[in-house]
Amino acid sequence: MTSDTEELPSNNLLPWVNEKDVPGASLCGRDPSTLAIPQLKHWLQCRQASLKGKKPDLIARVTAYIRNGWDKDVVNPESCQGATVSFSSLIPEDSWKRLKDIYLGRQPEDVFVFTNAQMISYFMERTLADGEPANDVKALNNSAMSLFRYGHIQDIMISHANGVLNLHTKCMPEMKKDKMYKLFLHLDPDILAIVGAECGCPAGKGPHASYKHIGALCYALEEFSRFGKIPGFLTCTDQLQCWGIP
Repeated sequence: MTSDTEELPSNNLLPWVNEKDVPGASLCGRDPSTLAIPQLKHWLQCRQASLKGKKPDLIARVTAYIRNGWDKDVVNPESCQGATVSFSSLIPEDSWKRLKDIYLGRQPEDVFVFTNAQMISYFMERTLADGEPANDVKALNNSAMSLFRYGHIQDIMISHANGVLNLHTKCMPEMKKDKMYKLFLHLDPDILAIVGAECGCPAGKGPHASYKHIGALCYALEEFSRFGKIPGFLTCTDQLQCWGIP
């Protein structure tokens, strides 16, 4: 397992470009619903987004990318065509790399597949030392979802060491904004099942931590596996006020 205090090596950034440098990568003020399917797919491809679905699905995906601010990371599809390889072979040995850079030139669902099934298996069905199932629904409750949805999980890093895929990130607590907790999640490289977790918070001691910060990371991984993106951090003033809403 990786030490909670270990510092990460610097990461080499991959060739993200300005949308003005790639023909068809900019909407130029057009409504996504007015674009043809090839135009929608090209726009999404420039952002490494999934191309699956019919036209309404593509329009909704483009709209979601713009609404969440995910449209700023642009690549030139012609300059980063990737061959079909196994996910584990893309992960650096004994060094860290940003998860979103792993799939440059590939579709997210072809690179990293993480679903609710993995989360349920670890937090709910995993057998504890007393032979009983974990049934830790609190780790997946609204607090964990809120931490993920408001961008408290950022810059997920990944490495491959000792036969295990290791994911590392930092999570900003709900209240103490001057503090960051280091999170580590360990996956089986073949089936991507969770085999261990650690968090720097008092309740997150490894090797099999089960707490809302770990749950938030899992929600982020699930969304990343579908979109190749996770939400950016939102301050309280960025969020819509909901006082008085029943």
